[in-house]
Amino acid sequence: EVEEEVEEKEKRYLRVVGDFDNLGGGRKVEREGDEKYRGQQLMRNVVRGIDKFERGMETERDNEETKGLLEGVGMVYRSMI
Repeated sequence: EVEEEVEEKEKRYLRVVGDFDNLGGGRKVEREGDEKYRGQQLMRNVVRGIDKFERGMETERDNEETKGLLEGVGMVYRSMI
């Protein structure tokens, strides 16, 4: 009877260890997915920012103040590219 109880406890222990290992593995996959999509979101934001710079640089240069501002915007744009 004692041997059966020990055997049952060993089986339960192995199931718990297996469940714990599976839980840890799932979190690793989840973290890897988060990192992947975080990079995609960053690039999406960078592309949107570049697009806004390009549209801003299309503004007409009708006075000296606008020309100076657009030159600065152009410098930032070129450094980003």
